[in-house]
Amino acid sequence: MSKYLKTTIIILVSILAGCTFNSKLANHEVSKSNDEVKYEDFIFRLVSEKEKYHVGEEVRLYGEVEYVGEKDEVKVPLSATIFSLKEMVRDYEIRDRRTEEIAEDGVLTATTLKQGEPYRIDYEKSGTTKGSDTESYRKFIRRFVQRDGFPPGYYVMTGYTEFLIGEKPEKVKLEAKIDFKIVE
Repeated sequence: MSKYLKTTIIILVSILAGCTFNSKLANHEVSKSNDEVKYEDFIFRLVSEKEKYHVGEEVRLYGEVEYVGEKDEVKVPLSATIFSLKEMVRDYEIRDRRTEEIAEDGVLTATTLKQGEPYRIDYEKSGTTKGSDTESYRKFIRRFVQRDGFPPGYYVMTGYTEFLIGEKPEKVKLEAKIDFKIVE
C-alpha cells in the first residue's frame, strides 16, 4: 500500500470518527444548567453559568450553600462540596484526585453562613488516571487537564455537600445535578 493511500485512509477515518462524535453530541440536549435543593433553612445550588460553551472557553461551574432562616447567621459544621463529572458521549467518569481525598477525609469544618449570602465553592478542573485505564481515556484526561476549557462533549455534573444541624446534630446531605455541552 502506498504512503499516499495510507495517509488518505487515516484522514478519512479521522473525519468519519469526528462526524460520528458530533452526531452523538447533537443527540444530547441540555436539560438543567442550574439545580437547587432545599432542606429546612438551607439551600444547596449547583450552577453552570451557561448551557453551552465553546472549546477553549472558560467553563464556570460552582456550588453554593445558602442559609435562608430567620437568624442573621448560623455556624454550621460543613463539608467541602464534592463534584463528580461525567462526559456522556464517551462514557468517561472524570476522576478528581482532590475530590476523592475530600470524600475519604469526611472532615466537617465550622462555617458561618450569613442569612441570604451564598457560600460559594468553585469547581477546579482536574483529572486522574489509573493503570487499568484505556489509552483513549488517558489521552482524554491529559487533554482535559492541560488545555483551557473542556474537550468537546456533553457533561453531567453531580455536586453534594454535607453538614450538621440542630441541637442533637443531624447529618444532612444535599445533592444537585446539572448538565452542559462543549462544542467546537
